[in-house]
Order: sequence, then structure tokens, then C-alpha cells
Amino acid sequence: MAKPAMPNHAYTVVVTRENGTRLADVPELQGAHTYARTLPELDQYVREVIGLAADLPEEAVPDLRVDYEHRESGLVIN
Repeated sequence: MAKPAMPNHAYTVVVTRENGTRLADVPELQGAHTYARTLPELDQYVREVIGLAADLPEEAVPDLRVDYEHRESGLVIN
């Protein structure tokens, strides 16, 4: 059974870049990681993987609160 979405909860996503591909990891959700070449694609894939890993209803996925931390060369770029 799907869990109800937590409207006030924001998922932190760590994004790194490697050879033109953006890699995303959601540290609080085991196994929640994905990749894409563009930021719009990455946002879509991140939301999908959070929905799957957190067992959320499909209709909750578009409205998830997502905070991105972009890291390059070990630096955090917000």
C-alpha cells in the first residue's frame, strides 16, 4: 500500500556532473539515484525515483518538494 505524501517534507538531492551527465542521489532513501543529460530530465527522473523508493502514490510525485545541492570538484554550489 502506498504511503501518503508528506507535504512539508523536502527531499535533498545531491547532484554531481561526470562527462556531461548529471548524477543524482537522494541520501535519505536507500537505492534512490538516477542520471540524465539535462536538468529538466533529471528533475523528472529524480521525482520518479523518490516516488518509487518512498512508495508514494503516483499523483504525489509532481508536487514533491525537492532541494538540489549541486556539487562539483567536492564543492557545494547552491
